[in-house]
Amino acid sequence: MKSFSLRQWVSLMLVLIGVLTSNCQRVILPPLPIEPFRPHLVRLSPDQYPFFFDNGDKEELIRALKKQINYFYQLTQPALYSFGRKTISSETIKETLEQFLRILEHSEGQDLNQLIKTYFEVYQSNGENGTGMVTFTGYYLPQVAGNLTPSKEYRYPLYRLPDDLVIRATKPHGLKKAVRIKDGKEYPYYTRKQIDEEGVLKSKGYEIVYLKNLIDCYLLHVQGSGVVRLSDGTLLPLHFAGSNYYPYRSLREEMLKDGVISPQQASMESIRSYFAQHPDQLQHYLNRNERYTFFSLWKGDITGSLGIPLTPGRSIATDKQIFPPGALSYMVTGVPSSTSSDLSNPTKSWSRFVLAQDEGGAIRGPHRVDLFCGAGAQAEYLASHLRHSGKLYFLIAKDTLESP
Repeated sequence: MKSFSLRQWVSLMLVLIGVLTSNCQRVILPPLPIEPFRPHLVRLSPDQYPFFFDNGDKEELIRALKKQINYFYQLTQPALYSFGRKTISSETIKETLEQFLRILEHSEGQDLNQLIKTYFEVYQSNGENGTGMVTFTGYYLPQVAGNLTPSKEYRYPLYRLPDDLVIRATKPHGLKKAVRIKDGKEYPYYTRKQIDEEGVLKSKGYEIVYLKNLIDCYLLHVQGSGVVRLSDGTLLPLHFAGSNYYPYRSLREEMLKDGVISPQQASMESIRSYFAQHPDQLQHYLNRNERYTFFSLWKGDITGSLGIPLTPGRSIATDKQIFPPGALSYMVTGVPSSTSSDLSNPTKSWSRFVLAQDEGGAIRGPHRVDLFCGAGAQAEYLASHLRHSGKLYFLIAKDTLESP
């Protein structure tokens, strides 16, 4: 066989490349479109302000404002938050709340809308894909039966924060993750499946109380707080102590996606009914939401993520990475007009000044807000059926915004 020299091999390759590319034309692809930057909050001109009308109790709003103002006075050092294209400080939020409180207490009979135009700038959440539309849902304080020791009837534990769970955060008010450290290495913390099915935390002394069924456990996990009623009538208030900080997946949305329930059947009553008929599917669906909540025993009022007692109809949970905690907000939406379970009933309009005092695993982005509805049967009904579109606004006292 004839051998080729290096020069001959190079020449041959150049000829082949020329043949392969001789009939090819250079194709110039158009540049990929650049997604325009949309600030989460858009400043409105005074003629774009909504008509402000609060259909709630004024004294209740005043009490909620005073609690929030006191929180800012107790901060050891000022905090900074992003606010649209600018930066906002905790001092700015405090001054805004104080200004608004003075109006409520000392401007009886004056035009509220004109006062807001005079003293406040108004920003609107850009909502879903920049449309300005926000989905409002509700949460409440559930009360369920429980027992301090396990039994055949009470088999499902609620856990305190485990000793081996370490919380990492990329920055203040940023996303958190939970890890466990073993042999000097970090590992993601256990998932719901590992905790509920594999029992990785079982009998380690982390159990606080035991409930009758997994749905009740899951309900408290989602709501973040609740009250467990013991057989002797004792009430154990439980409060959110932390989680494994996995992404949240909604049980309702997973069931809708699979078509096992319809949008008209997506109430908590319907979900309970479905799993009563299909108990073998419950854990499978619960495991899709890997996020797991841990609790602590609580004395006094139930508080949100800021440690401030929540006010029904005045406290909202928002994404703290987008909206500044404690800020004065105004929401316009609709709520179910009846306490019946008929979801075809029309809604009534609902507008309130509210305070961003909490956060939630499912509340991510500028288009999601969770309203605290309180405790009791009426609060449960409202929270279970509230899923309405609306608009969300933020008020800031003029001449208080920081530079970008």
